Amino acid sequence: AVVSTQSTGDADKFKGVTFHTNQWNHDCGLKGKKVGIIGTGATAVQAIPRVAEMEVEKLVVFQRSPSWIPDRQNYHYPNWAKAMFRWCPMIMTLYRYYIFLFGELAFLLVFKLPSSTPILSKIHAFLAWLVHRRVTKHTMSVVKDPETAKKLLPDFPMGCKRITPSDNYLQAYNRENVVLETNKIERFLEGGIKTVAGTEHDLDVIIYATGFDLIGSVNAFEIKGKGGKILSEDHGTAPRGFYSMTHHLAPNYFTMGGPGTVIGHNSVVFMGECMMSYILGALEEILERGAKSVCLKESSMLEYVNWTQTTMRNKVFEGVKFCNSWYRNEDGINWTFWPTHLASFWWNTRKFDSNNYDFAY
Repeated sequence: AVVSTQSTGDADKFKGVTFHTNQWNHDCGLKGKKVGIIGTGATAVQAIPRVAEMEVEKLVVFQRSPSWIPDRQNYHYPNWAKAMFRWCPMIMTLYRYYIFLFGELAFLLVFKLPSSTPILSKIHAFLAWLVHRRVTKHTMSVVKDPETAKKLLPDFPMGCKRITPSDNYLQAYNRENVVLETNKIERFLEGGIKTVAGTEHDLDVIIYATGFDLIGSVNAFEIKGKGGKILSEDHGTAPRGFYSMTHHLAPNYFTMGGPGTVIGHNSVVFMGECMMSYILGALEEILERGAKSVCLKESSMLEYVNWTQTTMRNKVFEGVKFCNSWYRNEDGINWTFWPTHLASFWWNTRKFDSNNYDFAY
């Protein structure tokens, strides 16, 4: 992955230690240091509680926009439950189905916008309100300072940006050595950061929790396809892949976790299993046919891309109506997200459909 270090452009003025969470500097001890973390996304939600526990003198969190932080609902299963799963695997299988279906229900309540049918719309809006109310009450009850708690609550609907469940992130703001800074960064100083409000934060270490360059990560290395065409040039600012796995310019090319596989409601492991099953089906088809290569049809790619963008409509993450997020490119195109529930991905990838491909012998 290619990291992103968003800043005001004068970050090199800072004379202390800087590093990205993905490139952690293990030689830099944080004990007794004044530390700043820029970002409050998924990585920051994991890093901030740990850094706060490292006996830092002060931890300043620079927040551009807050995230929805539900509790993780991780459980310690008692021995009797583990024994039941062990001696009756069917119960564990049914429990797994329950977890999966609960996630699919979450998609319908959180990510899908209300139906145009009045009665269904009211029911959907009420259930979605209950979900938002629960997470709001959780935040307000966990964070002791009411003003800080309000700053940690987003003003956009859940699912517009990545939801980041945690059982220790909100609790970190109850520590005396943790400060939440919500004013924008004006500039970097030799010894810290100055905000647009005029506040100067003296810092020894600045940690970037600013995510990744998605286009750079997709095009991390050069791939030449048919006729010497380079995939990154075809990708442009909206990379595409047929169910994220194949491309019409690249024969015998299969990948996992490509464009359009971000999800926020269910298990990406299940998605990976679907992709692996599909790819194995493709390899079996090649061997059975005795073909030298297989390549996606361009018409299949175009049809798929049109379907994804059409299906993306009426989803909270589709456009810029509610918020700006890394899901979309500068043109407002969401090329990162799977546009519907995960059962649909399973259904469409449950078998390799050779009609979408050309074979060479």
